[in-house]
Amino acid sequence: MFLPDGERSITTMSSSPERPDELALSWMYVDEKNSKDNERPYFVQHVQFPIQNERQTSGVIIEARIYVESMRKHLSELKSSDGGYAILYHHSFDSIKPLGAQDNDLFHNGFVFPEEMESIGIEQFQDGDTNYALTYIESPSLKWTLVDFVPVEKVLKPIATTRTWFYLSVSLLLCLGVASAWLLYTQIHRPVDRIKDSILAFKKGNYGVRMEVLDQKEFAIAMNGFNDMAEQIQTLIEQVFEEKIRSQDATLKLLQAQIDPHFLYNCLFYIKNMAKVRNTDAVEAMALHLGDYFRYRTKVEQAETTISEELELVDNFLAIHALRKRLLEYSISVAEELKDWSIPRLLVQPIVENAIVHAIEEIDGIGTIRITGENKGGYCRISVEDNGGKLGQTEIDHMVEALEQEEVLTENYGMRNVHQRLRKRYGGRSGLRLSLSSLGGLQVDILWEEMNSYERRG
Repeated sequence: MFLPDGERSITTMSSSPERPDELALSWMYVDEKNSKDNERPYFVQHVQFPIQNERQTSGVIIEARIYVESMRKHLSELKSSDGGYAILYHHSFDSIKPLGAQDNDLFHNGFVFPEEMESIGIEQFQDGDTNYALTYIESPSLKWTLVDFVPVEKVLKPIATTRTWFYLSVSLLLCLGVASAWLLYTQIHRPVDRIKDSILAFKKGNYGVRMEVLDQKEFAIAMNGFNDMAEQIQTLIEQVFEEKIRSQDATLKLLQAQIDPHFLYNCLFYIKNMAKVRNTDAVEAMALHLGDYFRYRTKVEQAETTISEELELVDNFLAIHALRKRLLEYSISVAEELKDWSIPRLLVQPIVENAIVHAIEEIDGIGTIRITGENKGGYCRISVEDNGGKLGQTEIDHMVEALEQEEVLTENYGMRNVHQRLRKRYGGRSGLRLSLSSLGGLQVDILWEEMNSYERRG
């Protein structure tokens, strides 16, 4: 700090510097030739008080210096372990390098920044066989450019290492996959194919097919089991062949003869309770509906009926459940033109019974069943809807798959029986269609194709 008298100064240096003849109002670089401090290069800037654009002898002048060795020390801290380092570059002076850096940097080997360049950017430079990535940014106050250059090979080395490990991993996984596929093919796929071929041959009627038992314990058990089963079936088929060919009429009679004992017990128990409390109207209603219901169900000699008679059976069935379960509401609305149509017996009642057992009896509130019917587009459709528990599309898809299965006695046996009888008799798109009902439960559409006028009764 130079005081106004021009004689006195305050300094942190070992010796007092001379009062400057010209002021550096911004940072200015002083090289070794022009240095006033033992040829030590430095950056200098002056500030005078009061602030003036020209030098005033009466003011206080503050001189700040930043020596190059200090900047080289800081540049050394920016040096990376991958062979790159940072320098300060100016096209009019030698570059300022970090401590320990060699003199043969890139700027001595032919790389020169253009004078009109961006203040910040990235360049690529090749020095012999080595490619360098240079990142630079210009300091607005110093007018020098900080340049950081790193060999591209060092930058890409982690990527190359990762890529090498990736290729090795993929190759190893590929080899393991091929080995696993071969083992699966020889130890599992081929035996399974043999079992499949034997089953398909057996299905086509070759009941004498037998499999050669392998050494694998698991497949040996399966193959021995198949051979024993095939031998037993071959023996039994000759004895019960006629019983295995079930006709449509035999299936219908079996369905008609099925009487749920729990249903009958509950009805009789209801009659007993109503008689005990002297509710003769309820006893009479239950007895009449129950009699009409079983009179229709036990007519096994008749394979055909009308839609009107089938709906009367359904009405009796629902009325019985409505007497037992007060919280049951139902409606039947079928076009008059359909009521005289001839259909197979027990086409609608099993669907309604399925809705009662698996939907209505599972809810606590009011149960609702809605039955509608129409003739549209050459197809007759009777829909049965309920408000039972909400079903998801997955459950409905499983139920649709179950309709196509043969000889499986499950809780949906009645629905599957109706579906297959419709398919066998009417063909085409006839059968059951399952979907979500607007009531909140399941909607079952009984669909069959209008064939000829003899299907009607008039």
